[in-house]
Amino acid sequence: ENGRDRFELFKPELQARLMRDVAIGQALREGMEHGRLHLVYQPKYTCKDGHQLAGAEALLRWQDPVLGAVSPVDFIPVAEATGLILDLDRHVALMLIRQIAQWREQGLQPLPVAMNVSARSFQEERFITHLFGCLKQYRVPHALIQVEITESTLVDRSSSALGNIEKLREAGIKLSVDDFGTGYSSLAYLKRLPLAELKIDKSFVDGLGGRDESDQAIALAILGMASALGIRTVGEGVETAAQLAWLVENGCDFVQGYHLSRPLALDAYAELMRAKDERVSQGLPQ
Repeated sequence: ENGRDRFELFKPELQARLMRDVAIGQALREGMEHGRLHLVYQPKYTCKDGHQLAGAEALLRWQDPVLGAVSPVDFIPVAEATGLILDLDRHVALMLIRQIAQWREQGLQPLPVAMNVSARSFQEERFITHLFGCLKQYRVPHALIQVEITESTLVDRSSSALGNIEKLREAGIKLSVDDFGTGYSSLAYLKRLPLAELKIDKSFVDGLGGRDESDQAIALAILGMASALGIRTVGEGVETAAQLAWLVENGCDFVQGYHLSRPLALDAYAELMRAKDERVSQGLPQ
């Protein structure tokens, strides 16, 4: 209503957005039930030794028969707002672990694959229980799964989050911090947590290899800190040869991004692993 022109809370564009969010939430649940979600794989490469394949990050994609291709930028916030993110994270874990098991059955030697876990799920013991249950059911070695959390999740000092970090460590599942440099982690906190990787946020990688001294200073600080703590580093979103050269020169361990490879569909990533396996069996450079 518009009482005496005092306010207009329900503008048409807001109403359209709310209706779309409702539609996304309903369709997302149906999508999980009917197998409309799938994973693509962003390869991760070593910085040294000729940029060898070192693993991948699993990224969720959704093709809906009515809504079409829905971006994670649109459906993840809806899932988080509705609580559906808990089911979604468990669904992704099941899909990924089941796929790794299939690769092993096909004779491939899968490299570790990272999955992103929301802050909400990471606070829940149910997610870790589900993850361990899937690994056991499909007989997938724990070392083939890596869990990625954001820096904001890392600084959550709740007993449940800290307990889950410890459970992952005991199980031999590596923990990676995504988008590092955008949050408020303290050195002391990083030192006492069993972290395997820090992923330098793309917003800082964008300025590497050029004239942006502030991005280079931040990246150098992250690389130095990680080295001192014995934590490996990953440069995210590498899109140019100059960015790659800078990261290699300054001691980054791994890189991922469009300069080396876009996210790959299932068959394309499997072929990449198969080619690596063949080179290994023939004693050729990987």
